[in-house]
Amino acid sequence: MTPRGHDISCSFGRRFGERASFRCRFFSLRTSALSFLFLSCHPSPSAPALFLLLFLSYTFPMPNAYLLKTEPSEYSFTDLQKDKKTVWDGVHNPVALRNLGEMKPGDHLIVYETGDEKAAVGTACVVSVKVTDPKNPQVEVAAGKALAKGITLAEIKANKIFATSPLVRMGRLSVVPLTPEQYRFLASS
Repeated sequence: MTPRGHDISCSFGRRFGERASFRCRFFSLRTSALSFLFLSCHPSPSAPALFLLLFLSYTFPMPNAYLLKTEPSEYSFTDLQKDKKTVWDGVHNPVALRNLGEMKPGDHLIVYETGDEKAAVGTACVVSVKVTDPKNPQVEVAAGKALAKGITLAEIKANKIFATSPLVRMGRLSVVPLTPEQYRFLASS
């Protein structure tokens, strides 16, 4: 391994990693996880290998996953199922608004009810996104299936895959990005 090759791959990897958390979310949270795993498994990958990874991430877009928190007394998952579709609003936190604005049609969602229950209760998906005003993105959400058994906040906190999740670390964040592993855990019940 030449120092030049190592510097190039680290520099490119660092830049790619930074963009993976911002730009590749358009394409896939899975792609970000894949690039992280790829770069961590191969400390000095070749430039063609990095190019291939980048090319594949833009060629095969996959949906992202998010968790949406809602207060059941205001709008519950049952209300969403009755309405079938709704525009998700009432979000004021700047980080949550950014997460909402980054959503794309087809993204997977977990609906989490706060209040007395504090549990993930159902699935949904993004139908359309209009971000004419970054402070008020218009995200239309379609109801999915109710989870067979709600997953409580205590169960989520006990699972090590959520150790670094904003869901656990930033309790008041109402729109939380999920990794594919986190989404599978929540949606599989």
